[in-house]
Amino acid sequence: MKAIPIIWQDSHRKPEHQQEFRKHIVLIGTFHVIKITGSGYAEIITETNLTTSGCLNRVLRGKQFNRSVWCLKIVCEAMERLLLDVFVQEMSEPAQGDVVLNTLISLISDHNKVKLDEVLADSLVL
Repeated sequence: MKAIPIIWQDSHRKPEHQQEFRKHIVLIGTFHVIKITGSGYAEIITETNLTTSGCLNRVLRGKQFNRSVWCLKIVCEAMERLLLDVFVQEMSEPAQGDVVLNTLISLISDHNKVKLDEVLADSLVL
């Protein structure tokens, strides 16, 4: 929880200093991996052939670091897309949903604190 704000603030620094945390990846800890055990995450990554059942435990424990990060990124991306689809579908008017979708896509493509504040101030999004 402490790493995300540090990385987020890094995007507001001078351009020559912005690269400091660019390659950092925040991973969940061992405690959270244990909580994942009954969540279906293991079934998702094996059923989608992201990993085999033979190396599943090593992936879940982070022993196969690259594959663990890769699986986590793919599953997170899929969940975020599903969440965004549900959000857009639940918008009251289809035209309004398109506007919100375009606003959120612009935030995703150009993410920074200023853009986030603009999106949060938009009455259509909230």
